[in-house]
Amino acid sequence: MRRKIINPIAVTLINNDLFLFQQDMNMLIKFNMIKQEVTDIISIPGERICFYYLYDFIIPYKNSLFLIPDGASKIAVLDLDTNEFKFIDIISSMGEVKRKFRGDYYKDSLIIGAHLIGNRLWLIPYDFRNNIICIDVDNLSIIDVVLIDDIKNGKQVNCYSTTLSGNSIYGTIADTGILFCFDLVEKKMGYFYLGENNAFFNLTCKDNIIVIENHSEKKLAFFSTSEKKIVNNLNMPYDDVKLTYLQSGELFVDSKVDHRNCVVSKDGNIIVENGGIFCDKDEGRLIDKSGFVIKRNTGYIYIDRCSSSIMCIKDDCSMYEQVKIRIENKTIESFRKSIKEIGMFCRENDIVDLNVFLNFL
Repeated sequence: MRRKIINPIAVTLINNDLFLFQQDMNMLIKFNMIKQEVTDIISIPGERICFYYLYDFIIPYKNSLFLIPDGASKIAVLDLDTNEFKFIDIISSMGEVKRKFRGDYYKDSLIIGAHLIGNRLWLIPYDFRNNIICIDVDNLSIIDVVLIDDIKNGKQVNCYSTTLSGNSIYGTIADTGILFCFDLVEKKMGYFYLGENNAFFNLTCKDNIIVIENHSEKKLAFFSTSEKKIVNNLNMPYDDVKLTYLQSGELFVDSKVDHRNCVVSKDGNIIVENGGIFCDKDEGRLIDKSGFVIKRNTGYIYIDRCSSSIMCIKDDCSMYEQVKIRIENKTIESFRKSIKEIGMFCRENDIVDLNVFLNFL
């Protein structure tokens, strides 16, 4: 039987409450940062529970949380006052490309980028044969659908990562040297061909500079949106990295495979390496499986470690305050109630015995 673990995928912080989407049981876990304990578990109705990710982003807006689909077919909107859900059906507006299935759940991601500007939520599809969608988050309705230009004669083109810069969304097309730019005002797509042999993956943005992981050349490429070209390259310290900017303007680099991380200064020097900030102090060693940045929000960076805990790092550049968030045994009764209500499935869709699952917490 496949070992089941608490695996938070999407995270956001509202006041002192951390909301984590837990993929294996299709629920939101509410963790109070002051009390350092789970205070609520909210089951999400309407979607089959499966191993593949249902939701990949949590977007806070006023008194609601918008859960953006990865494997699900609808946006789930949680009212924080009532703990009730509403849903926005987006699958019919995505385009003519049929979703692939693995068994009875989705194989391909649906949405790869979600960016909120005012009360407009822009969704970038994983498969560029589908459409870009704009949601009015006040009225919970689709107000715009934009067809993406066909750049490969009908063949599948996959978006890997996106970032917001000014009034444009930039993103990488997987395994290519192509950077795209979607103008939110003109609602038009543009492309920058930055090297035939390059393979761009993750990216992030600060002011008018976009930093791109150039996997093929093991470099970080610095792209100027004003000059519309790469203005600098930095040898990448690790393979397979996630990138985010600190409040100080320095670049945080976290490797998914090397169990290492660093901070890159504005002049391109590595100023912090390892630093002990991802050392599991309770166990006196590094986390078994290196994770990645899943959300930076309200002065914190959250690191998914693919285990029953995540790391929460305070982002003030002078001190990295590590908070280990673990689902403690004292919340077992809440989990027991939720699991009985909604069920739980492993990859082969076999029901996982509750007592077996609890032994792994």
